Amino acid sequence: MKNIRVYSPVLWAAIVITVVALAVIGCATPPAGAPQVVRETVVVPQTVVIPAEPAAKSGPIVVGYSPPTLEMTDFYKFGELGLQQKAKELGENLVVITKAPSSHQAAEDQLRIVEDFITLGVDYIWIVPISAEAAPPMVKAANEAGIPIIVSHSLEPIEGVDVTAYVGTDFKETGTLVGEWVCDFVKGEGTVAILQGDPGFYNDARVGTAIDVLKSKCPNVKVITGEYTQWDTQKALNSTSALLNANPDIKLIYAPAAPLTLGVVEAVEKAGLTGKVAVVDYDLIPATIKLAKEGKVVAGLGLRPWVYGEETAQVIKDLQDGKQIEKVHNVPGKMSTAAEIDSAYPEWYINYGQ
Repeated sequence: MKNIRVYSPVLWAAIVITVVALAVIGCATPPAGAPQVVRETVVVPQTVVIPAEPAAKSGPIVVGYSPPTLEMTDFYKFGELGLQQKAKELGENLVVITKAPSSHQAAEDQLRIVEDFITLGVDYIWIVPISAEAAPPMVKAANEAGIPIIVSHSLEPIEGVDVTAYVGTDFKETGTLVGEWVCDFVKGEGTVAILQGDPGFYNDARVGTAIDVLKSKCPNVKVITGEYTQWDTQKALNSTSALLNANPDIKLIYAPAAPLTLGVVEAVEKAGLTGKVAVVDYDLIPATIKLAKEGKVVAGLGLRPWVYGEETAQVIKDLQDGKQIEKVHNVPGKMSTAAEIDSAYPEWYINYGQ
């Protein structure tokens, strides 16, 4: 006889809170065609779960989702949107409990969130680590609890632990795409400024790889970098202002994340250099797409975050059905100019929040 999985009242309470949250969450109304999402940022501790085979479980499939932030210009919200919509299409009864750490540097916070998900007895854990270096302890905790864990955003392998599936983008490949595009745009000469996020793999791949390409392909281009910004908009604004003051010959500025692009554009505007200094984005979320349409961003590297969610939903469906899954699910990034955006992205995404 198969075991029956029993959720404690605490987990059922978390599920009910999550479902009710859809009616009260304070966010922009999505345009027609946009997928809907259930979000909740409450982690409820202390519950007891009796293990059982997935097929014998009654009730919804519960996913604990932890992105690095819920404030970073909504990039990670689109992952949820894709997850919920695809799960609906697949006929999966899915509930997502979402919790982000206190800041983009709070690795210990994110680890505690994963531990809370484990205590809750969720069926799957889906994380976007705040950094590649922060990932191993979270994956190890899920492994020890026997809960499948899906890692998104970067596809860089995490050594010494067992990741159920990677769903994301090759950041080194995207850094190469940016470097090649920038080299062509500046015609192999001039001064290019590149902002930085935080020390670590994410920055090395997005920034370091682009710099390597520029040095190799365009040796006559002068590359300058700003201070680390911790992926923060205000710090990006300050860094950009300092770079512009010290280097009046800058032709182009590359921001390796959408929050940084917002700061760069503001600094360029304040300096009266809009249209004179080109800005290149990394992410191409609706907020920076809007800037591109206004002529303030010339191009960007788009990651299509909603596809991360769609792929994750398919992984969960296949695991529920007992199927073998691929370890790596690559969602390639793509460079698009302002003029190419309408043909590269769905209308609901372009207009989201407007």
